[in-house]
Amino acid sequence: MGDALKVDSVFHYSPVTKDFAVLPPEELKDFFSYFIDNLPYCLDYLIQEIVYAFRASIDLVMLALETAHDWANCSAGICLIGTGE
Repeated sequence: MGDALKVDSVFHYSPVTKDFAVLPPEELKDFFSYFIDNLPYCLDYLIQEIVYAFRASIDLVMLALETAHDWANCSAGICLIGTGE
């Protein structure tokens, strides 16, 4: 298998590589099997990263809304910042 595809039993590839076109059928089958076997783990990782980013963005939105609310209350003369309320 080409150096761009397999290094120390770990596959590394780019979907735009031309290495796939020159692989013997058996090696192409091995790569496909490896890819399919690891796809669920890759998807789990991707989903976790997306959920983490989504939750982080929600936290930022909530902070922005709280800040805007505090600013609006202070602008209206109802400043509660530092009063314990």
